[in-house]
Amino acid sequence: MDELPQRKWLRHKIPSQVPDLDPVFFLTICCQKRGPNQLSNPSIWPSLLETITRRNESKTWHYSLFLAMPDHIHGIFRFAGQKPMKEIIADWKRWTPRQLGIEWQKGFFDHRLRDESNALAKRAYILNNLVRANLIDTTAD
Repeated sequence: MDELPQRKWLRHKIPSQVPDLDPVFFLTICCQKRGPNQLSNPSIWPSLLETITRRNESKTWHYSLFLAMPDHIHGIFRFAGQKPMKEIIADWKRWTPRQLGIEWQKGFFDHRLRDESNALAKRAYILNNLVRANLIDTTAD
């Protein structure tokens, strides 16, 4: 069987020459086993949403959009700055397996949203993800 391509490791650090003015990030975090529904099933989703919302309320992060697909999540997040984004995500990824049994891949993908058009494009990408996967007919669903 052919090996699946491996994701390139990124530094998850903002270069010093880039101003750090309340950055917003598009994130993708994938489950270790791609395919099986670990995230959007009725036994996991309410608890997963609670962990995301609780961190929002405690100002660990602020999400404006969050979507759980069966085997990965997408979201648009802003981080408060007390801890680096990499540590915040790592803490969350350590907690969810113990409490919810989710198996995550190492690392995650982040893309800093540089302007309004970039943010709108990523928002559309997230909202259309379920349609592209044939899980719903339209984004309104």
